[in-house]
Order: sequence, then structure tokens, then C-alpha cells
Amino acid sequence: MKINKELFLYLFFGVLTTFINILIYTVLTKIFLFHYQTSTVLAWVISVLFAFITNKKYVFSSKSYTLSAVFREGLLFIIYRILSLGIDLLIMFIAIQILN
Repeated sequence: MKINKELFLYLFFGVLTTFINILIYTVLTKIFLFHYQTSTVLAWVISVLFAFITNKKYVFSSKSYTLSAVFREGLLFIIYRILSLGIDLLIMFIAIQILN
């Protein structure tokens, strides 16, 4: 099975984004003793920013760098990712508060 470059980079940076999210969450909760929900939101924001930049530059090779174009792309990217934050927070709440 041949995998194209765009799909490979999307998967690669997706895994890296997940790693960054987990690393930041762990550092914030274990070292800085932040509440798990605060850590989840901060890790999400940083990892989504990382994902936006890497997807824009490396995966899709977007050449639109005007302020309005970047704002529009970023806004759409974030809107689609907000759902993942909600799911992430729900899973964390269930795993920590309910299942302990």
C-alpha cells in the first residue's frame, strides 16, 4: 500500500500533536500541580496551535500569509477543534471524577 506524502505528514504531525498534548498535560499536573481541567485546556490550546502551524506549513503547504487569510484559516481550524476539546474534557471528567 502506497501512502502519499500529505497523508503521511498529516498522520505524523497528528501523532506529534497528541504527544505534545500529553506531555504538556503531564508537566502541568505533575510538576506545576495545576488542576486537571486547567491542564487539559492549556495542553489543548498549545497542541491545537502546534497542529495549525504544522498542518498549514508542512501538510497542506498553504501559501496564504496575509493576516486576514491566516485569521480565517485559524478560526475555521479552531472551530472544528473545539469539538475535540469538549470530548477531551468529558472523557477526563468521567475518567477522573466518576471512575477515579
